[in-house]
Amino acid sequence: MSKISVLHFGHNNLTQWDNNWLGGTSKPDYVMAGFNQFSEIPDEAFKNYPKLYSIDLQGNKIRKISAKAFHKLEHVVNFSLRDNEIDSWLVLVSGTIDLSGNKLKCIEGDLDDIFKNNDFVQLEDNPWDTESTEKIKDFTTRKQKAPKTRSYVPN
Repeated sequence: MSKISVLHFGHNNLTQWDNNWLGGTSKPDYVMAGFNQFSEIPDEAFKNYPKLYSIDLQGNKIRKISAKAFHKLEHVVNFSLRDNEIDSWLVLVSGTIDLSGNKLKCIEGDLDDIFKNNDFVQLEDNPWDTESTEKIKDFTTRKQKAPKTRSYVPN
């Protein structure tokens, strides 16, 4: 399996991420692992795929993401964690990120710093507290004024 560009193992009821999966394959561009039963993403989860373009983990049961989960990745352009059970976000990733439909109530810290490497951020359908809603709206207003930068936020 030396010329794989897409790893698609969604809808398999997988419960635990193994960061050594398919370590001997070529370096794929896409990992699609949505709609499984993952609850945690461990340290260096994608260490075997440093040049990934897109990671899709939507529709799992992810609650915990290691602060080092995405170490070794050079630059992901599209990153989806939509419809999981994430209730806090501290992990810095680049590109487009979708955190919609999780359990986020607040994001601690400066949103400009947290999302500084993101050109598109989706945050809708989370149970945001009042302070975070205002903070996100302010952030969105600033981001929408920047070229090629947009954010979706709660109403």
